[in-house]
Amino acid sequence: RWEELDQRMNVLRNALDQSIDAGILPISPFLAMSLPLPAEDAHRVTFSHASIASKQAEEERGAYELEHSIKLGFPLLQGLERPQVMASSRLRVVYLAAHFDRRKLMNGFLESVWRLHDRDRIHAHCVAWGVC
Repeated sequence: RWEELDQRMNVLRNALDQSIDAGILPISPFLAMSLPLPAEDAHRVTFSHASIASKQAEEERGAYELEHSIKLGFPLLQGLERPQVMASSRLRVVYLAAHFDRRKLMNGFLESVWRLHDRDRIHAHCVAWGVC
């Protein structure tokens, strides 16, 4: 019932606070953006997902490097810093998804769309935070 919306949203916000403080993944960022939450709460949910994913990626990278006795030559995002703004007239596009598996890519449909981007005009990134 709509009369209870404020009360229910307060319960949700308290649960989000508790899970974020405990380092537990709260609701998905997409769900957070679709709920009538303040933008700050949606940002906190998204940032907590990104923080945990970054830590997991760093751990997996270290284990891989140790197991294979190699040093990977490309950096991971460090500390979730904002990327430097590029001095470019190209449109910056970011595709977000929990993961980019073949089924989700509609048997190559999205891949073909990405290939059609004019790289002189569009700077595109794909960001996945789930398990591939």
